[in-house]
Amino acid sequence: FQNDHIVPDVLNACPLTTNKITFSNNLTVNLGNELTPTQVKDQPLVEWPVTPGTLYTLATIDPDAPSRISPTMRSVKHWLVVNIPDANITAGDILAGFIGSGPGKGSGLHRYITLIYKQTNRIKGLVRNDTIPSRLGFNMTKFALDHKLGEPVSGNFYHAQWDEYVDERDNDRAFRDDGIVPDVIDASPKGRIEVTFANNITVNLGTQLTPAQTSQQPLVEWQTVKCALYTLALVDPDAPSRVDPIYRNWRHWLVMNIPGKQISYGNIISAFEGPAPPAGTGYHRYVFLVYEQKQGYIEPPPRDDVNRQRFSIEEFATNYTLGEPVAGNYFLANINLHF
Repeated sequence: FQNDHIVPDVLNACPLTTNKITFSNNLTVNLGNELTPTQVKDQPLVEWPVTPGTLYTLATIDPDAPSRISPTMRSVKHWLVVNIPDANITAGDILAGFIGSGPGKGSGLHRYITLIYKQTNRIKGLVRNDTIPSRLGFNMTKFALDHKLGEPVSGNFYHAQWDEYVDERDNDRAFRDDGIVPDVIDASPKGRIEVTFANNITVNLGTQLTPAQTSQQPLVEWQTVKCALYTLALVDPDAPSRVDPIYRNWRHWLVMNIPGKQISYGNIISAFEGPAPPAGTGYHRYVFLVYEQKQGYIEPPPRDDVNRQRFSIEEFATNYTLGEPVAGNYFLANINLHF
């Protein structure tokens, strides 16, 4: 705990004992071993020495969000359960349900720390909250002080860094939370499209941007398979408004037969058209989707830059045997506001 600077980054003193943490496939945590987000996505079994008749608090936190170099969200609450009788976690009161590790791409190794505290009394008056904002900036030391928990009696930790499962998990949560599933597609894409507009403005699962910022065709990249061809689509399901989307979907961009991610070599069905949400219609969702053309080259339909409304990307994918999208991303945009 001291060598990895958990003391003093998170705690004032080391736990007295090491708890036993076992994930699926009998993977165990051992004071700083490295595991992958894929390996730790499911709730583990946690065991520790108990005093019969005692209540405990369990917490799993990441003090390295968004990165260990710049931990501005320290700490992220990955799991918090109070009033655990003995070591029976399922009988405790869940304040934050378990979520697996999800370090950002390029953010390096994160420390994931599971701590056990012995309670002197039952903790009352707290309500479960699983929302992402409620998990950020969690101060374990303050929580322990507020509830008279003292220092942890048991602890353990592992390291993890980004793998592809993180994008898959975050995509699914965001696409469902923002209603893209089922408004646009039936299932969330597993991969992430990297989208960069002028002035190095990037898109990250619901980033709020303006039409002015997104008026020019962006740089779009995704993980490719050698020799594969792809279809890229950008649609707005909220035309003319999310409340009354009678033109769903508005086709802002459609390119087929893209070799790898070389969009300029593909067949343009509809050229890129920047967002132009009408005044008073609120934020629109602009959804990028990439499909792998498993059957190879597809004879494209005629180019059409005029008739963009009421475009069903699901129907298009079915007609051309594209299957489900392999990658996606999206941003939100409202009318340009000037003050």
